[in-house]
Amino acid sequence: MATPAAVAPVAPVAAAPGTVTRHSFGNNAGRREYGLYQPAGGARPGRPLIVFLHGCGGASPEEAVRQSGLTTLADQHGFLVAAPAQPSLTGFNGCWSWFLPWQQQRDAGEPSIIAGITREVARQEQADPARIYVAGFSAGGAMSTVMAATYPDLYAAVATFAGCGYPTCVDGTGLLARLRMGGLARPMPVLLGQGELDPISVYPLGRLHLRQWLNANTLAGGGGPWLGPDRVDRNQYFDRETYLDPRGCALVEFLTVHGGGHTYFTGLPDYPAELTSFLLRQRLGAAPAVPAASVAPTSPQPPRTAGERHCGTTSPALLG
Repeated sequence: MATPAAVAPVAPVAAAPGTVTRHSFGNNAGRREYGLYQPAGGARPGRPLIVFLHGCGGASPEEAVRQSGLTTLADQHGFLVAAPAQPSLTGFNGCWSWFLPWQQQRDAGEPSIIAGITREVARQEQADPARIYVAGFSAGGAMSTVMAATYPDLYAAVATFAGCGYPTCVDGTGLLARLRMGGLARPMPVLLGQGELDPISVYPLGRLHLRQWLNANTLAGGGGPWLGPDRVDRNQYFDRETYLDPRGCALVEFLTVHGGGHTYFTGLPDYPAELTSFLLRQRLGAAPAVPAASVAPTSPQPPRTAGERHCGTTSPALLG
């Protein structure tokens, strides 16, 4: 495959653009460089952190940050962006190796490197440990799912676009993802985006990915089972399905892009804006909802039901 303790919303900052710096992290599974985007306003403790995983083809750290499409949004909302870089000669065509069994486990392989990068940035930049997120596109989206399943104590929520379910795309039961979470299992807030006409990560796989997270969240005590979405909002560009947990919190969202192919959309819809909007409302640990209007995406939106809530979920550990 080519592949929300109550908290005020992060205040937008008006300043010169932020900076990208190159770093390197290694452990016994290997070494990867990564790009770190420090948003406008300079270093400040307590910022959220979004870890973005690029698609196939490899990328330099700077290119990986650029591909995320998040720098302007990071300046506006004050979050950090870390973008691990998979070299073009590593794995299959510079893809993250999400499809190999030894690369789908906690504290092993590429997941251990990505988690290590995440912890290093969180520690050095004093990021808010309750607001660390992972997102990705294509193979990076699939690896983001691996990270959510293997490190539910580290990442508050996940967003994947044209990605794939854990571990090999085809498990709609959610059992394998739930088993991989083990004793750390909790409901995982998930945003999924899928083009109707994607020839690589085909639409039925996107629907299976949705079904996997719905079922895994049911198994982890997140509500359900869901026979269908609690709400569907539509506009001319995409549909948004919203699945609520027992508290009425938006736990899973699925975006269907009308006529969309295998693309990380930055126009209509705007995937970077969508993932920023969804992720920054989530918080690791039981918490009151952050109002949906506090972090609004910039792309044209289907109308949302008034009073929509996004809530945190509990995990027994954070950055251990």
